[in-house]
Amino acid sequence: DHFVNWYGTNDLQLPQKISLMEWSKGSFSANQDFSIITINDDTYNLSPNQSKVVGLLFNNLTNALDGLSYRDMVRETDLTRSGKLSNYFKGSPRVGDVFNYSRRTGKYSLKY
Repeated sequence: DHFVNWYGTNDLQLPQKISLMEWSKGSFSANQDFSIITINDDTYNLSPNQSKVVGLLFNNLTNALDGLSYRDMVRETDLTRSGKLSNYFKGSPRVGDVFNYSRRTGKYSLKY
């Protein structure tokens, strides 16, 4: 593997734990379970509920769909029906850091 060979060629020790960003689209990347994401060089560590939402919207994006409403996300995850997405993104990241929102359609999509 080129990565491992590069470390050996340059007499560097291979890190014990390599963090792989398995999912990517444009300036967005995420590890396997979406618990760590990067958008435009800003990296965020996500809670389990945040990870579920981001993973759902990433799949929506890769299937070329136009986003999901909060109600759609509730059906696919264990978010509360009476809540809103900003309840799950109060600290860092905030909703606007990760998602685009269309007032016309009422749908969220992943920033990339």
